[in-house]
Amino acid sequence: MPGPAGRRRRRRDVRPPAGALQLLASSAEQINLLELFELEADIGPCLTAYRTGRPTHFIAPGPGDPLWEPLISRAARAGYHAVHAIPLHLRDHTAGVLNLFSHAPLALSRPNHDLARALADVTTIALLQRHALVREVTLNGQLQTALDSRVHIEQAKGIIATRQGITTDAAFEILRARARATNQKIADLARGITDTTTDPPPSGQDSN
Repeated sequence: MPGPAGRRRRRRDVRPPAGALQLLASSAEQINLLELFELEADIGPCLTAYRTGRPTHFIAPGPGDPLWEPLISRAARAGYHAVHAIPLHLRDHTAGVLNLFSHAPLALSRPNHDLARALADVTTIALLQRHALVREVTLNGQLQTALDSRVHIEQAKGIIATRQGITTDAAFEILRARARATNQKIADLARGITDTTTDPPPSGQDSN
């Protein structure tokens, strides 16, 4: 984005179940190390922006939270003299933070601030789409697993019913009794029967 030379950007993902931030992406290895230090030390503009929901800036030399000193010193040694943390707003929730690192100790101009806000909004949308896709892939995988399990169970019922000359309902009861007796999931037992690695139970009485 336009602005002081050397400005870098990175994103933080939404908080994981434990409630901590996660590093999602960074545009330079030095920034990656700085952000990992920020996470471990639990200090810095990004953490403040996330907790307050308001943009947080540090421009060296200048006032800042004294607790930030270890991070600011590391950033200066890496050649970065300004940090601009822009929260990612999702309704009334802060979903993450977009950090802008600059080699030049300059404040964001109004146009650049507006552009950073727009970039943060786009990043929020991208994160929502990413998580929706992950949920969809996970759900599809779960549905496929359930379908595969059902197919194996139906096939195993058919095998037992054919061999013993009984109904498929009776075959299922035999299958269920054997699964309980051997402490297996019905789907796992059925899969073993259909791929011939497990012998079908001979009868309901013998299934134990």
